[in-house]
Amino acid sequence: MIPDATGLLRPGQALSRHPRDIGALVAVWQSLAAEHARRRFTHSSCLERQRASRLNALAERLQASGEYEDCRALRRSSEKTWFGFAATTETSEALKLLRLAEKFSGEIKSFDWNRIRSQLAIIPTQSGDLVAAPSAVLAPDDVAVPGRAPVAAELSATSEARRILIDILHVKELDGVLWTELLVEALRVPSYPVEERNKGWKTFWFRLRLSPAWVRKDFLAKNANQVHVRRLDGKWVVSDRVLLPGSLVAEGDSSPNSNVLVDKEFHADDQSSLQVIGVAELPKDDFPQAHFD
Repeated sequence: MIPDATGLLRPGQALSRHPRDIGALVAVWQSLAAEHARRRFTHSSCLERQRASRLNALAERLQASGEYEDCRALRRSSEKTWFGFAATTETSEALKLLRLAEKFSGEIKSFDWNRIRSQLAIIPTQSGDLVAAPSAVLAPDDVAVPGRAPVAAELSATSEARRILIDILHVKELDGVLWTELLVEALRVPSYPVEERNKGWKTFWFRLRLSPAWVRKDFLAKNANQVHVRRLDGKWVVSDRVLLPGSLVAEGDSSPNSNVLVDKEFHADDQSSLQVIGVAELPKDDFPQAHFD
């Protein structure tokens, strides 16, 4: 019989081992995890002195027997599951878990930690969810950041928590670098199928409109030849294949020429962006003449 993390003696096949045999970390985890979670794991005292080697030997025997395929049988838990059992949205407890994450990162190889940290959904968000670092951002809760949730304000306002989030879990702060990364990500629009292409460019323009004006202008200036614009005929084309209504093709033109005009409904708020990438009333020299009657 082996004590579980609540101190109750239980058969080994009913328990899991912790991800690492580091008693100090396990003891902290025991103080944070809920009782139902602690009942699933061995007690930290099982890692004292020579007990860890005996526990591991027993685990090998249980698993080698083939009799406990449907039991925990002292198999090691993944770090994702282990941290998940202690995760909470309550600020003071969440900070304690962040401290544990920092200690954990210092006990393992950096290569392993870089793999693990992105899986740990231990970060409380302003909306009350728990997410992993790639889905979180340190930003005001009234700023929309596509694909990322703002860290809970009470937690992000704590200097220690903020340090751990940035330095240990690699949560990004909302700045020009992050916005540029988000736009680069959105610019990877598939050419087909048509539905995915339409969805991709709509997502790109939605994200572009949310970005700060200075980031938007700089990004468009550097990537003008890759950005596609929606025309009235529903096609997504580069800037030299679309026109603004004006002296050549008037707004409301009923001829097929109107197909080359920008879709003003979709791009109603994009005037400055269209200007940066070179969309104009008059075509460039290489504009296909077949578009005009």
